[in-house]
Order: sequence, then structure tokens, then C-alpha cells
Amino acid sequence: MKKKMLAVISLILAVSGCELNRRETRNVPTERIPEILSEKTVDLKWRIPLLTVSEETSVEQSAGGIKISIAPELFHKETHNIKKSHSRGHKKSNTGKDRYRYVDDESIPTAYVTPGRLSFRVTVHNQMKRILRLEGSVISVNVEGKQIALTADDYKEFLGGIVLSRGEQQYTIRGPDINSLPEKETVVIGLFIHDVVVETDAAGNPTKRENFQWYYTCQFKEEKEQQKTKVERKVVDTLSGACLNCDGDIIVPCSRCGGSGIFQGILGVAPCHACEQRGKFLCGSCKGTGRK
Repeated sequence: MKKKMLAVISLILAVSGCELNRRETRNVPTERIPEILSEKTVDLKWRIPLLTVSEETSVEQSAGGIKISIAPELFHKETHNIKKSHSRGHKKSNTGKDRYRYVDDESIPTAYVTPGRLSFRVTVHNQMKRILRLEGSVISVNVEGKQIALTADDYKEFLGGIVLSRGEQQYTIRGPDINSLPEKETVVIGLFIHDVVVETDAAGNPTKRENFQWYYTCQFKEEKEQQKTKVERKVVDTLSGACLNCDGDIIVPCSRCGGSGIFQGILGVAPCHACEQRGKFLCGSCKGTGRK
């Protein structure tokens, strides 16, 4: 009678163990909102350049059959969050792999002024009877009386310009970086366009050239605002796409014997009947595909 009871108990344990391996939900971190570790308020500061045309300078200037007007591009503030990530260790998965990585994301707000350089929108009106080619003109920019080095890219749009008779075109000329301007209350900036063709003969050959110049005063408006910086902790699945139960290994260890094939029962050590001493099962979650 005692032997029959032991046999029945063993059978029940084996069946329950088999079902446990097929149905049990593994210890897998669930997706959740990142945990906020710290948060504080910071002051952001920036300077907006304000350009005003000088009293002795006319925004629109004419010479011969050419009229040129100029307008500086306005500046504005933009904010951006700089993100820095720091790895803070791993969490073991069901198969013992370092699958889940703790990552602390630090969000740092910054403010900057755009565009980052002085920029002028130049409108050219051609009132001549012939086509105006701006190639051959010379562009220069002065800051506080000193000529600033420009690259060909800063004015190549203008020098490549062609304006039809009785037509007009707009071009952009770029100046120095605003951060390179002197730390003064008022900065004088000059834009010069030399040797512009203003008259031609009947064949369209240049017969007269003129210079155009504009002076601006630049002042800076100090602005500031408060933003929040914070650090969030999240859990990253380093085996993204792999089965959460088997980590893509297709097989899982027997939960009753721990993969050893030997079961420690109340009556002592015995072969594990749940896995038939194999110590592992084909993963029931992915059905052997290794994928989620």
C-alpha cells in the first residue's frame, strides 16, 4: 500500500512539474514609466542681438539703374535638451544572462540664439535695359572698423546672381558668428558691396560701377527663463526581439530540478520525472522560435 501511495505522489509531482514548466510566467521586468531619480530647476540665459540701421545710412540705396535694399535677419531663442546616458549595472534574465540594463538618462536644458551668425537679406532691383550680372562685385564686412574674414560660401549666392531687366532678386550674405562680436554695449557693423555694375552700353558691357555701404549698431538684449533638469532611470532590454522566456535560446531549464535532472523531494534525492532527467524543456512561450 505504501509503495502505491509513493507511486501516486511521484506521478502527481511529475505532472504538476511538467505543467509548471509549460505555463509558468518567468520573472521578466515589465515596461513602465521611467523612474525620476532627481529633478531641479536651472536658470537659462542668452543674449539676443538687435541690429538698428545707423541714421546716416539709407536702407534702400540707388545708383545708375540699380537699386539695392538690405534687411538683417532677426534673431530668436531656441531651447534644446541635451541627453546623457549612464549605464548603472545589469539584471539577470531567466537564463542567467545580463539581459536587462539599468540606464540613467540625464536631461539638461540649454538655450541658444539662432541664426548663429549675422545674416543679411539683400534685394537687388535692376532698372537697366540689360541683364545685370553680379559676378565681379566684392563683399566685405567690418566690425568696429576691422574687416572680418569671410569665406566664398558666405556670399557666393550673391556673386552668382543674375537679375533680368526690370526684375529683382533676393540673396543672402552671411557675416561673422555672433559669439565673436566684441563684449561691448554697442557694436558698429558695416556691410559693403563694391564694384556693382550700374550702367552698361548697348551691347551690355559695363560702363560704370558703384559701391554700396550700410552701417548698423548692434546691441544685446539679456533674457532668461527657468527650465527643469532631471535624471530618469529606465530598464533596457539588450536582447530586444528575443523571447522573454528563453532569451532566444529556444530551451528553458526545468523549474523543478533547476536543470540538473535530479529532484530533491521529501523522501530524498530522486530522478526528476517532470523533465525525465533531461533538465530542460522546449520553450513553451515562443514554441521554439526564439522570438517574442
